[in-house]
Amino acid sequence: MGELVGGSGFEAGAGFVCKWSVDYGEAWEHLAGPELGQTHVDSPASTFSRDVIWSHPIDVQFTTYAMQVTAMPASWLHPVGWPRLLLQVWAIDEHENANICGYGFTHVPSTPGPHQLSVHLWRPKGSEHEELAALFLGQTTQLVSDDVIFGTAWADRCRLRTVPSGQV
Repeated sequence: MGELVGGSGFEAGAGFVCKWSVDYGEAWEHLAGPELGQTHVDSPASTFSRDVIWSHPIDVQFTTYAMQVTAMPASWLHPVGWPRLLLQVWAIDEHENANICGYGFTHVPSTPGPHQLSVHLWRPKGSEHEELAALFLGQTTQLVSDDVIFGTAWADRCRLRTVPSGQV
C-alpha cells in the first residue's frame, strides 16, 4: 500500500503523467489490486516550479512461498525476485503529444512501517540531432524495450548513454 506523491526536476512539458507497474519474481503470487496503472496528468503551477503532484494510490497485495536467495553481492539489499516498482514519467505538451521524461525503479521496502522513497529517473541520451530535437521540440529518445529498466539493467544499461531527468 503506497502512494505516488509527485515528482520534480523534469524538462519542459505542459503536463506530466507517471506510468507504473509492480514487477516480482517467480516465488511471489499476486493476490489483489492492480499490478500496473498510471496517474492523472498534472500541470505544474508555474513555468519556474516544475514540481508535479499526483497523490496516486497504489494498493496491491502479494504472498510468497519462498525467499529467492542466491549468491548476491553485498551491495544488494533485497533477495532476487523481491517486488519492485517500475516507473515511467511522460511529458504531455500543449498539443497532447507524449514524450518520455524518464525511467526508474525502486524495490518495495522489506521492513514494515512507513517509508518515504525517492526514485531518480534517467532517459537514453540520443545523437546530437536527437538531443537538439529534444531541446527544441521536446521529442526525447525512448527505449525500444522496457526490459532494460530493471530486467537486463545490470548487463545492458552500462552500454546505454543516459542523462538524469528528475525524480519521483
